[in-house]
Amino acid sequence: MKKINCDFISQAKLQDMDEIIAFFKHFFDPNYLFLFDAKELENLKQNIFIYKEQNKICGALIYRDSFSVNFLEFLAIKSDLKYKNIAFALLLNYITNSKHPLLKLFVDEKNEKAIKFYKRSGFSFNDTILKFYRNF
Repeated sequence: MKKINCDFISQAKLQDMDEIIAFFKHFFDPNYLFLFDAKELENLKQNIFIYKEQNKICGALIYRDSFSVNFLEFLAIKSDLKYKNIAFALLLNYITNSKHPLLKLFVDEKNEKAIKFYKRSGFSFNDTILKFYRNF
């Protein structure tokens, strides 16, 4: 697939890391953001796409490369954006910049809006249910 460069989507920079963490905390339970701290994100900055309005992050996507698969870790956008379809633009950047043909993601089974979005984007549901355990 041809690589796509949307001028309104950019790759994260080192100075964006703290803002990215704060941005995702608005959308996800902090207990599920256990994978990331600012230092960890610095190492993944090439795997983070962001969208800004008025120099503030309003949309972001984080993914990881793993063997022959790319895992979409987190995708979130604010609801009151100047432009529509920012989530799709972020996802399209992820897909077209992927090093691997196989892309995977996890969605909370109660998040119907996200499930519809991913289905419209060509992902298929494979009925895998994960349960997370913690020791604290």
